[in-house]
Amino acid sequence: TVWNAAFLIGMNRTGFFASALIAFLLFLNIAMQSVFLGVITNIVETELFDENEIEQLRSWRVFFAHSVNHYDTMSKTSLAQRVCAAGDATSTLPVEMSDSK
Repeated sequence: TVWNAAFLIGMNRTGFFASALIAFLLFLNIAMQSVFLGVITNIVETELFDENEIEQLRSWRVFFAHSVNHYDTMSKTSLAQRVCAAGDATSTLPVEMSDSK
């Protein structure tokens, strides 16, 4: 890895150009990992839902997802189980899923 190769920088047997290349690759690796860390941090800190949407999802879970009225006797699953399993049961979600966000 570049991290292991960093130990070779400046050694007599490595040579100037090889040391320069390893140093450049090490810098590039650090820069790319910093950008990746910044992207992940931005994703984690972004609020996906506001308080109103969270409350709507909670009430949907309590009043619809676990309701006996939406229990499927054939598969013996609740609506919540089917939604979590990515089934085709999302038509009763209270929050409109749109690409506008």
